[in-house]
Amino acid sequence: MSMDGELQNHYALLLGVGSPWEAKNVELKLAEKKVEIELGWQWGAAAKCPDCGRECSIHDCAPERTWRHLDTMQFTTFIRTIEKQVPNADIVHDKFHVSKYLGEAVDKVRRQEHMELMAQGDETLKATRQLWLYNPENFSPDQAEEFSTLKDLQLKVARAWAAKELFSKFWEYQEEGWARRFFKDWFGWVTRSRLKPVVEVAQMLKRHLDNLLTYLKHHITNAVTEGLNSKIQSLKPAARGFRNFRNYRIRILFFCGKLNLYPLCSP
Repeated sequence: MSMDGELQNHYALLLGVGSPWEAKNVELKLAEKKVEIELGWQWGAAAKCPDCGRECSIHDCAPERTWRHLDTMQFTTFIRTIEKQVPNADIVHDKFHVSKYLGEAVDKVRRQEHMELMAQGDETLKATRQLWLYNPENFSPDQAEEFSTLKDLQLKVARAWAAKELFSKFWEYQEEGWARRFFKDWFGWVTRSRLKPVVEVAQMLKRHLDNLLTYLKHHITNAVTEGLNSKIQSLKPAARGFRNFRNYRIRILFFCGKLNLYPLCSP
């Protein structure tokens, strides 16, 4: 079987496509950050009507439609299969998750320092969690003034926040050499800060630096996937759970797939 044929089969598995449907073509468009999968069936194929169960010939005169779908339960298996087939593929660690880890470290520093200050009767950091985690560009005038005052108080959390904000410059570099030099300087500064939660994240990033640097080559993220996955996860509590995975998959398709639903045959 050719590599194209294997990819078609794997994407059909990922999408949950079964007979008579098949993945007829798969095209990876890295520059556009998308994968185009053409689905269809062989001419003269038959399928059972979901209402009466009778096998009917498929005659689809509707125009081609574009839709998207993500089956999160099968995604990990799919990625592992692709990695085996393409062992020399670049691995890109997503900056979305790096920002998340650094944000969590900042919040840990804030909580620890808040407890220390409260023990002394100091409420400086009370109700300030949002200020340290949100983008300052979205602050109201009052929030911006309050945050500016907090940053000037030589707080530990202010140094942790500065480390997180400074690392965002890493993604702006175009040359690997300059990015490595920036990371070395940033890592040294964070290590000397003795802020344990931030240092732990910095050490993790250092272990995976090569995969962070591949972002400078491909400039791809999985932000869209994360957003779609968040929407999928929100379906679980809204439905108070599902009796089986098939029902869960149908709901995902209905809300996220943008499918054009039409009857297979007339009643």
